[in-house]
Amino acid sequence: MTISLIFVIGIVGLVLIIWLVSIYNGLINKKNQVENTFSSIDVYLKNRFDLIPNLVAVAKETASRETSFIEKAISLRNQASNPDLSMEDKVHLDNEASQIFTRFFALSENYPQMTSIGLFKEIQSNLAEIEDRISAARRAFNSAVTQYNNGLEMFPSSIFAGIMGLQHKEWFEASEDEKGSINMQNLFNN
Repeated sequence: MTISLIFVIGIVGLVLIIWLVSIYNGLINKKNQVENTFSSIDVYLKNRFDLIPNLVAVAKETASRETSFIEKAISLRNQASNPDLSMEDKVHLDNEASQIFTRFFALSENYPQMTSIGLFKEIQSNLAEIEDRISAARRAFNSAVTQYNNGLEMFPSSIFAGIMGLQHKEWFEASEDEKGSINMQNLFNN
């Protein structure tokens, strides 16, 4: 072999190695981005659940007959504090929390004196801000999941994904209850 042939083979080999490392690193980057964006959702969900003791205090003060609301809110708060929850469990808790917060705001319509309580106004403002952040974080998560899943399915990175044991991720989707219109009367009858 001539030196020029060895040099060409070496260059081709180096380019191939760089290309393979690039594919591998791209998949790792996408996997970590999914985990990072879900982590931001998790932070906002924790903030949301941290509001529950204040919600319960306001509800107790103004609507003592709504004990089911109070009990459900406390139960959700206790479940959310479990550090071993999976992504799927956190999504399920988020869906339940969305329903309980909708009911909380419906309480304010049945108990107008609630809206005059400063704590209620502060909670309502904080909750609206957190809900906006959760919505933005969900969109970022779904974008990261799309990029990750594309990396798993597109050739040649799909070969690496299979070797690495990477699994398809699900998008963060609203539950069927959240997609429908809200019937305030049903919220109070449950």
